[in-house]
Amino acid sequence: MTQPKPNSTRPTYSKQDLTIIQYFLAFQLLNMILWSFIAEKYYGLAWSSVVLSIALLLFFVGKNTRFRSLLRAISILIFFHMLVFPWIYLTIITVNPNAIVIDNDIFSSVNSQLKADIKENYRPEEIERSLDMLNRMDSSKEIKNFKLDWLISGNLYFIDGYALKITNSEIPERNWSNLTIYDKSGRLIEDFGFKNYDFLSGDIDDGTLHDLLSKMINDTKSKQKSYLSETLKIKNKEIWTYDRILPYSINIFNSKTIKPISGFANILVFLHQIFVVVLTLGTIAALTRDILMKK
Repeated sequence: MTQPKPNSTRPTYSKQDLTIIQYFLAFQLLNMILWSFIAEKYYGLAWSSVVLSIALLLFFVGKNTRFRSLLRAISILIFFHMLVFPWIYLTIITVNPNAIVIDNDIFSSVNSQLKADIKENYRPEEIERSLDMLNRMDSSKEIKNFKLDWLISGNLYFIDGYALKITNSEIPERNWSNLTIYDKSGRLIEDFGFKNYDFLSGDIDDGTLHDLLSKMINDTKSKQKSYLSETLKIKNKEIWTYDRILPYSINIFNSKTIKPISGFANILVFLHQIFVVVLTLGTIAALTRDILMKK
C-alpha cells in the first residue's frame, strides 16, 4: 500500500516564527492603545504606526506561506513608498517650503478644509462669548468669598442677571461636575464641565466661586491660545503632516501633485520613482515565482 504524500505546500511555523508572531500581536495591541491616546493630537504618527504595522504583518506573518516572496516584496514597497518617502518629503517641506511645491488646487483644498475644521473644533465665537461672561462674573466682589458648598448642595446662585448651578456626576468616583449658567428667563447659556480635583486643592466644598471661575477663565484662554496658534500655522502655510501629504506622495508619477524645485528634491523624487518601478516589477516577478513553485 502506498503511503500518502505529505502536503508540502502546507505552511509550517517554527518556535521562533511563533514567537515573532506573538511579539507582533503584542505590538498591535500596544499600537491600538497608543492610537487611542495620540490619534486626536498626533494623527500623522498614529497613521504611521498603522502603515508600519501592515508592512510588518506582511513581512513576518507571511514568512512561511506559499506567497512568501510576494508578501515580502509588497511589505518593502509599503514601508518605503508609504512611510519612508512621505516622511522625507514632509521633513524637506518643513525645513525649506520652497524645495517642493504642492499643486495650488490641492493646497487650497487642504487649506480651506483645515480652516473649517479648526473653526468647528474651537468655535472661536463661543470662546469669546464665554470669556466675556466669565470675566464679568469674576469681577463681582461678592463672589470672592462665596463658598461652593451652597451650589454643590443644588442651590441656585444669582449674579449680574445670571443664575448659576452646579450638578455632580451620578458616579461619585469620577469627581465630575458641571457649572450650568442660565439667563433671567431660564434659558441655558453655558454648561462648563470640570473635574473637581482639577480646580481646587483639597475638598471642593472649601473652595470659592472665584476659584472656580478663575480656573475656567484660564482654561478658556488656553483654548483660545491654541486656536490662535493653529490659525497662525495655516497663515504661515505650515499645514502639512504625514497623513495629509501621504495621498499625494503615493501618486509620485503625477508631476502636478508634488513638484520638486531644489536639486536635492529632484534627485529624491527621481529615486522614489525608480524605487517604485523596481519594486513593482519585483512584486510581479515574486508573484510569478510563487505561482510557478505552487505548480
